[in-house]
Amino acid sequence: MINLEKNNITYGFSASNGCSGNSGSVPRVGFPGFYLQDAGNGVRSTDLVNSDGFSLHVGATWKDDLAYQCGKFIGAELKAKGVHVALVRH
Repeated sequence: MINLEKNNITYGFSASNGCSGNSGSVPRVGFPGFYLQDAGNGVRSTDLVNSDGFSLHVGATWKDDLAYQCGKFIGAELKAKGVHVALVRH
């Protein structure tokens, strides 16, 4: 049973809740699963969020504080929308 539960967590499922995908859950221990979201420049497929600068452009400015602030705000929006995992490509 435990191996099936581990496989369920690591296997992705299509989402109908606005996220890019979901992981499986483990009801036996009360684990609801993870909500995954593509977030290269902000949370997508939802309302009331910002679109921040693309990471390549932010990096080209050589401003550490700008990169930090973009990451901080994207992270805050992900958290506010209930997302557990940000799928970010750099």
